[in-house]
Amino acid sequence: MGCSIGLAFELANLVGINLFERDKFPISARIEQTRDKLALLPQRIQEEKRVVYDDF
Repeated sequence: MGCSIGLAFELANLVGINLFERDKFPISARIEQTRDKLALLPQRIQEEKRVVYDDF
């Protein structure tokens, strides 16, 4: 395992997952909160087509 377990713990901490403490919110509340945040994000990002002027 090496340092990969430490990386997994750090990642869990960064995304707000409590591994060793009792969680204040039930998992259903966390799922609903995450869905609410995802609803604010754009569904799709379209890259602008730019014409490159390279006739030097």
